[in-house]
Amino acid sequence: MLSLFHYIKGAITLAFSFLAIIYLLFLSVIFDTIGNLQHQPMYRSHDFPFDLFSSIMFFVWAIMILVVVFGILQIVSGYYLKQKKHRLFSFIIGVFQLIEIPYGTILGIMTIIVLSRNSVEQKYQAKLGQ
Repeated sequence: MLSLFHYIKGAITLAFSFLAIIYLLFLSVIFDTIGNLQHQPMYRSHDFPFDLFSSIMFFVWAIMILVVVFGILQIVSGYYLKQKKHRLFSFIIGVFQLIEIPYGTILGIMTIIVLSRNSVEQKYQAKLGQ
């Protein structure tokens, strides 16, 4: 069940990362329109801070890339949980999921609890020995 929830949470995280693409397109249209207005005589006296635009776009791209990578890592963690491999990797992903309030926090807590059990650790070691 835990691996299934990691798959679902990873897919949801990836889906929300695509909202950033829509946000980037929206910002590009707005700032492009403002840039075109700058060439008209009526708007020349108002300087628009295009450096601010570049900074905003950089941060949105960086956040989007981080969210996409984390969504992929959550799906990989679900795969590893199903295969009973790389317990530490799934544990670390569970710790990072604590940041994603509320569902990621619940999934992160459950992941940490399950992977901390001695019986689960023995199953991972038995799978490693095969």
